[in-house]
Amino acid sequence: MRSKTRRTAAAFAVFAGLATAVTGEATAEHGGIPFNATALLALSDVDTRAQAYVDDNIGPAIRATDTLTAIWRGGRTDVAVSNSVWGPPTTFAVTPDASHAVVLEVKRQREPGDQSFEDDLEFSTTIAVVDLRGGKPRVVQRTDTGGFAAHSLAISPRGDYVVVANWAAPGEDTGIPEGQGRQLSLIPLRDGRLGAPQLFGLNDIPGPFVYPNTVAWHPSGEFLAVTIGPRNLVAFYRLTGGKLQPWGQPVAAGQFPFPGRWTPDGRLFVTASMEWDEPAVSDRNSPPGSLYSVRFDTDATKEVRHEVIRGARTGINPEGLAISPDGKHVVTVNMRYSHLPEGFDALRPPTTSSITLAELDRDTGATKVAGEYPFDGILPEGVVFDRTGEHLAVAVFDFNGAKAGRGAVQFWRLHRGQHPRLEQLPTEITTPRGTHSLAVIP
Repeated sequence: MRSKTRRTAAAFAVFAGLATAVTGEATAEHGGIPFNATALLALSDVDTRAQAYVDDNIGPAIRATDTLTAIWRGGRTDVAVSNSVWGPPTTFAVTPDASHAVVLEVKRQREPGDQSFEDDLEFSTTIAVVDLRGGKPRVVQRTDTGGFAAHSLAISPRGDYVVVANWAAPGEDTGIPEGQGRQLSLIPLRDGRLGAPQLFGLNDIPGPFVYPNTVAWHPSGEFLAVTIGPRNLVAFYRLTGGKLQPWGQPVAAGQFPFPGRWTPDGRLFVTASMEWDEPAVSDRNSPPGSLYSVRFDTDATKEVRHEVIRGARTGINPEGLAISPDGKHVVTVNMRYSHLPEGFDALRPPTTSSITLAELDRDTGATKVAGEYPFDGILPEGVVFDRTGEHLAVAVFDFNGAKAGRGAVQFWRLHRGQHPRLEQLPTEITTPRGTHSLAVIP
C-alpha cells in the first residue's frame, strides 16, 4: 500500500458550493471536479481484499480503519465506523435534514489471526448513528437492529424511520439462524437517535430463500420496495400506523434483482437483474445484467396490480444503480469480473469495470442503452448523481497495478441531448481501500 509522509490536498470545485481540501495518501492529478452538492459521503471497508468474495481470503491487515469520509465545504473529515462491503451498496444513508448518517456494521471488524471472509468475519446486528453537524462527524449511538445479518438500509423521506433488510428467512436451514418475522427491522428515528426495532417478516411470500436485498422508500414515505434476489421478486409494503403491510402481490423482475431505486415522481421502481442463478451462475461467471421497471400501482379503490417492463441489457454484475434527478436516465455500475483473483478464470480475466448509461421513458418504464463505458477499478458499487443530474460519483474499492491498495471516488459527466453519453473526468479523490457506498447531500 502506497503512503505519503505528509498530508496533501487537492481542490474539489463545484458549480454551487462544495470547495474542499481533500487530504489523504495520494492526491488527485488534476484540479476542478464539477459536482453540484453540499457534501459527498463515502463508506470504506478496509478489513478485506475485494477478491475475498471469490477465494475467501481477506489477506493481510492494512494500516487503516473502516471509515466514513465526509467531503464538504472547507475540508474533509474521516471518522472511524465499522462497516462491510458484503451485500448491496446501501449500507448507510443520510437523514433528509443532513444532520446524521446511519451506518450498518454488517460484519464485525477483523481481529488478529482472521483469514476467512465467510467464517472469521461474522455477521453483525449493530447499527451506528453518526452526527454530521459542525463539520466534525462523530459516532453518537450504537444499537441493535434486532435482525440477523443486517446488510441494507433506507431512511424514510420524512426522516422518522429507518428500515433494515436482514438476511434471514422463515424456517430455512442454511447455516443461518431461523429468521421468521425478522427480515425487516423498522426502527424509529427521533432527534438523531434510534429507538427500539419492530420486526416484520416477509411472510406473504411462501417458500424458501426469502432473503431481502435492497430496501427503498417511495418518495411519499408511505410505501417500501424490497428486492428479493434469490426468489427473483420485488415486493412492496405500505406503512400504516407504524406497521408494514403487503401492498399488492410481489412481481417477478428477472433473474436475481439486486439494486433498485424509485424514480423521483414515485411512478416507477427500477431494478437491475444480476442474472445470477446460484450456485451454477453467480458473480464469477454471470452474463450481462438487465434493467426492469415496475409501474407502481397506488390506487387502493381496486385490486392493486403492479406491472413489470423488461428493459435494456446492462454490463456484467451491475451492483450499483442510480436514477437522475429528472428521472430520464439510469446508470448501473458494473463490476464485470474485476474482483476475480488473478488466474482464477482464463476466460474471465479481472480487467476493467464499466458504467452503463440508459435512457428511461418516465411514462412507459421502457429503457434503452445509450452506451457502456469501461474504466479502471476493482469492485465498484456505489454511484450517485449530483443535484443537477449533470455529474456522477462512483465508488471504487481498489485498483490493479500502481494504484493498488487504495480506494477512490471517481467522477463522470453526463452529456444530455438526442444522443446522451458519459465522459469520465480525469480527477479522483483518494479514499481508504474498500470504498463501496456513497451518499450525497444535495
